[in-house]
Amino acid sequence: MTTAIAKRSRRMAERVAHARRIEPAWTRPAWPASVRPLHRELVRREPAVPASRIRATDLAHEHGTSPLVLDLDRVATQLLKLRHELPDVQIHFAVKSLPHPALIRAVDAFGASFAVASRSEVDLLERERVAISRCLHIHPVKTVADITGAYLRGIRTFVVDSLDEVAKFHELPGVAVLVRLSFPNPRAKSELRSPSGIAPEDASALVGQCLRAGIRVAGFTFHVGSRTTSAAPWVHAIRRTLALMRRLEHAHGIRFDTLDLGGGFPVADGEPGHDLATLARGIRAALSAVPSRYRIVIEPGRFVSAPAVVAAA
Repeated sequence: MTTAIAKRSRRMAERVAHARRIEPAWTRPAWPASVRPLHRELVRREPAVPASRIRATDLAHEHGTSPLVLDLDRVATQLLKLRHELPDVQIHFAVKSLPHPALIRAVDAFGASFAVASRSEVDLLERERVAISRCLHIHPVKTVADITGAYLRGIRTFVVDSLDEVAKFHELPGVAVLVRLSFPNPRAKSELRSPSGIAPEDASALVGQCLRAGIRVAGFTFHVGSRTTSAAPWVHAIRRTLALMRRLEHAHGIRFDTLDLGGGFPVADGEPGHDLATLARGIRAALSAVPSRYRIVIEPGRFVSAPAVVAAA
């Protein structure tokens, strides 16, 4: 670690420790007054109102503000569907899809973990007393300060997709990386705005550089595109990734332990062309070839969060 990075790490560690001694993160208000959002969060416990009977216009008229109404039962329902269809897969909710405290609490209560992509998302999870050490950092491009800050707060697994990122993890003990692969999917309903990932044929060079730098490569991740309604892209990506992992394990004498399937699950489960059961059946078949020592991860985002938004204006 360079002197500059080491000094920065020590300064950040001292600031975090000092802040925790004075004021634990979970006692601070969710929104500082200077950046408080325009909407108000309204919590109604009695009487319970069915989500189907909530009208955004009525709430706006009553409270004089733009309402955001979350049906947290829908969050649990979506997570239960995923757990039922993919029982051997660990769920890491993608916070960026809806970084709202109430939704974070619901996901955490369910027992799922989180995938973060920014410092503000880590801040939110810390305020909600989430175990940061169980989170994945999935943004493939990060500053040294972002990496150091996330590391000091407990994150140990990060995503990389380029040779330039490897040096940023130098001398951070216990760090592991997931290499993001690129599998373009023209049939996806919505491709990523900024497609990321390294081509499978270039992955060997990236893994080799990580190993030479003393960084453990835990495994691989990919994203087949948003709202993908067919299992075919997942099957293709899983099979190619597993073949690559077997080849690199043999070539480098190493053992991977993680396969991350990314996100992209359709939002409107049950509608024509959006059948989670059929989609999951194909994914399970492809996963049957995964070695038992691997942990398998998914990063659902809008599949969990979008159905929960009952009214927003």
